[in-house]
Amino acid sequence: PNGGTLFGTTTATVVNGVATFNNVSMRKAGNYTLGATATNAPAAATSDSFTINPGAATAFVVAGFPSPTTAGDAHNFNVTAQDTFGNTATGYTGTVHFTSTDGQSGLPANSTLTNGGGVFSATLKTAGSQTLTATDTANSSITGTSTSITVNAAATDHFAVVAPASATAGAAFDFTVTAKDPFNNTTTGYSGTVHFTTSAGNATLPADSTLTNGAGTFSATIRTAGNQTLTATDTVTASIAGSSNAIAVSPTAATHIAVSAPSSATAGSAFSFTVTAQDQFNNTGTGYAGTVHFTSSDGNATLPADSTLTNGAGTFSATLRTAGNRTITATDTVASTINGTSNTIAVSPAAATHLAVAASPNATAGVSFDFGVLALDQFNNLATGYGGTVHFTSSDGNASLPADSTLTGGAGTFSVTLRTAGNQTITATDTITSSITGTSNTIAVSPTAATHFTVVAPGIVAPGIA
Repeated sequence: PNGGTLFGTTTATVVNGVATFNNVSMRKAGNYTLGATATNAPAAATSDSFTINPGAATAFVVAGFPSPTTAGDAHNFNVTAQDTFGNTATGYTGTVHFTSTDGQSGLPANSTLTNGGGVFSATLKTAGSQTLTATDTANSSITGTSTSITVNAAATDHFAVVAPASATAGAAFDFTVTAKDPFNNTTTGYSGTVHFTTSAGNATLPADSTLTNGAGTFSATIRTAGNQTLTATDTVTASIAGSSNAIAVSPTAATHIAVSAPSSATAGSAFSFTVTAQDQFNNTGTGYAGTVHFTSSDGNATLPADSTLTNGAGTFSATLRTAGNRTITATDTVASTINGTSNTIAVSPAAATHLAVAASPNATAGVSFDFGVLALDQFNNLATGYGGTVHFTSSDGNASLPADSTLTGGAGTFSVTLRTAGNQTITATDTITSSITGTSNTIAVSPTAATHFTVVAPGIVAPGIA
């Protein structure tokens, strides 16, 4: 049978010139003839040509996808429907569905075949050994899988940086860097150099380094608390980079206290300031559980009572009363080394409430001398902003006093002449607000040298009476 395979009875007895062969089958589709030869005579005969058609499809053959290939490269492959004997099932009219061991693969949509065959395109993206499978959508037993296809990684596209989810400030930890292609395959052939950066302002990072077979393990120390990241970047191609997961960096134990106050305040007016427990790297010591005591360079200040902090921080109120540059200090009540002092607070005087008049304790009648006038607030700070006008009076009705005057920066020096011996005073009073006033200390006024006599006699004397 011309290239076919003949099965069943191969000999038969001729009866009335006819030999009948039963159970004859052929497996290979195609055009055939049968030849018969008598065993006892040279007579032979050949049949007319006949066609063996393929059977119904029972499987698919998936072939033609090149191996090895590079991840991401598209290639054509063939799908052939075959019957039980490996003949192309040209009459197959089903629909083919495609799958792959590569979960990232790009596969054809469900498709039909033409005369039992078809050419399709697929893209494999996951490095390693992969296969393609074709399956009839209605009869899953009609299926076929390709031979193993070796998929190699594409060129390096980015880095995968994996770090621990948490760390402690100042404590070293390990992290990994892996060179990856666009499909996250490890690019074992990467030969570049990696530079390291971090979102943390205070960290110790590895020096620029190479990877081994596309990967490396390194050590870093981050000192800034909070959610931080590490970034690896190729030193030549900046687009090849990658950042780690967030690393929750916890502070260490508190070593000092930061006190932040406004840069200025007004004497007698309350203001808010903050206190923060910090570790050696100036991270907020959220676990600090101590008690804070407050002091100030202003001996007249009103300060908070001893207090605890919430999550390492607190806001408090203070009132400073002494003008000038002042500070507030917070100190742990048990560990005095845990302390801190605020920035300088420029305390301005409040509005003037009274005047202070200062004069020499002694004077000579008729001799002028200088005296000073200060505008003071309720806390006796010099009221430098005082802009009023001062009027002068004295217990000495004969005194020569200054005319009404203004002060410069809340102060002024003036000249006065007292003429009445004895204890005298000078008073200064605001010309509009009479409650803003002040009187000097007692001034002992001495008489000058005698210049004449004063004779005092009775106004009426009887004759003869001495």
